[in-house]
Amino acid sequence: MCDPITLSLIGGAIGVAGTGGLEALGTYTAAQAEAEASEFTAKQALNNAKIADIKAEDVERRGAIESSKSELQTKRDIGEQVTAGAAAGVDVGSGVIQGLTAETAQSGAADVTTIQRNAALEAWGFKTQADAFRGEASLAKSKAKTIKRLAPIQAFSTLLSGATSSSASLLALA
Repeated sequence: MCDPITLSLIGGAIGVAGTGGLEALGTYTAAQAEAEASEFTAKQALNNAKIADIKAEDVERRGAIESSKSELQTKRDIGEQVTAGAAAGVDVGSGVIQGLTAETAQSGAADVTTIQRNAALEAWGFKTQADAFRGEASLAKSKAKTIKRLAPIQAFSTLLSGATSSSASLLALA
């Protein structure tokens, strides 16, 4: 049989080794959880990018519709001006009516340009946002991949650190 001191040292070594193993397992599990969180973040970012792309397409579509409506309204306004001038007995080929309709056409064209420009700027904002989300997703995927690759190394390092400190403790007792 072993003397009490040897039994105490053996028991201590087993306890410290078990603790080191649990710490290593904890390190590995925490790293895996962090990797999964990063993968989830990547999926969320990709979904957000899709939503931003859809919003950009919607803004572009609405901008095209609104600019078409504005063009039609300008044509209606010009037609009403010509009709009103004719009803008042003014020669529709006269400089007064032509000047008025030219001014209305110019104002209408400016409105269309403004509508298209505003839609393009809003769509650009959503496209930029979508690109940023895709970048975030790429970064999160890379982080998850790196964490998964390093998790076993970190766990092993924790285990070695525990073994080293337990050896030092046992040597100090002896």
